[in-house]
Amino acid sequence: MRPATTRRSDSTGSSPARPRLPEIGAGRHIVALYSRLAERDAMLDRYLRDGLAHDHSCTIYLTRGTSQAVLDRLSIDLDIHSNRSSGRLALCQAPDWPSARDQSGPAAASTFWERVIANRVQDGYAFQRYSVDATAWLPDYGEADELLGFEAQLTTLAIGQPIAFMFLYDVSDLDGRLVVELARTHPMVWVDGVALANPYS
Repeated sequence: MRPATTRRSDSTGSSPARPRLPEIGAGRHIVALYSRLAERDAMLDRYLRDGLAHDHSCTIYLTRGTSQAVLDRLSIDLDIHSNRSSGRLALCQAPDWPSARDQSGPAAASTFWERVIANRVQDGYAFQRYSVDATAWLPDYGEADELLGFEAQLTTLAIGQPIAFMFLYDVSDLDGRLVVELARTHPMVWVDGVALANPYS
């Protein structure tokens, strides 16, 4: 992997820098790796703010923790009620996530993609962002290869489309092989405030 951006440090060294956002474009599929919920929420805050500033619709599914912490950060200087009522921002809990346990990874990705396309027609926004804290998916996919098949198929389906995906994983729940394979499957990896472009893509 090679750095796509550099990490900025605070000049006083007293606090960590805001996470630098990877480049977002049509069909971009990012895997974001975190080790603490506060780190996850900081990444989501950066990602969602950028999307709302560009008038993208932003939908996120959280598998643990609470969406209130994310909303509280955004509400410091954004009108959350207006963004949610207009459909530009949707924060959902894991039960709302379209899981397809009876399908293979690639087939589940295709089913999910069909729902994304249907939603795009309904919400009317020119560009959509979807993100999910995907750690809780791991038990649903007994074999890591099924999860990787889902990710790879979704990456292929999204190429060139006005949709971006960011899937977040807690690295403490992953073994080393899966971390490497997730990095290989995604065009971009976002970890510890640094975006890394995939040399295999």
